[in-house]
Amino acid sequence: MMKSTKPYLLEAMRRWMIDSGCTPQIYARTDILGVQVPSGYSIDDHIMLDVSMDAVEDFVISEHVVTFTASFKGVVQTIRLPMLAVIAIHAAENNVGLEFNEEEDHSGSAEEEKGGRSKADGKPDLRVL
Repeated sequence: MMKSTKPYLLEAMRRWMIDSGCTPQIYARTDILGVQVPSGYSIDDHIMLDVSMDAVEDFVISEHVVTFTASFKGVVQTIRLPMLAVIAIHAAENNVGLEFNEEEDHSGSAEEEKGGRSKADGKPDLRVL
C-alpha cells in the first residue's frame, strides 16, 4: 500500500507559503487521540496554529505526526498533531491553501501512531474555513 500524501503536501505547502512571504496556518482537530495543544486555545474541538518560521521552533513533519514548540502567552509549549488531526493548511494573508481528506490518513499503519478518533460515532466533524 502507498504512503499517505498528506505529510509531503503539508511540508510542501508550508515551504511554499514561507517562500512566498506568507504566514502558514495549520487548522487541526483537537478531539483526536494524541493531540497535544495548550488548553483554552481550541474552539469547538478545532485549533488554528501559526507555523511560520518566526512562530515555531523544532518544526518536524513525520509520516504520522507534526511536532513543534511555540510560545502561548509567553509560555513555551510542545505541540503534537497526529496527521489524522490535521485538516488544512492556509496562508493567513489570503486563505490560499490546501484541505485534506480523511481518507488519505488510512495508509495501513498503526492506529496509535496516527492517533484515533475520540468520538464514539466516528463521524467526521469538519466545517468550512
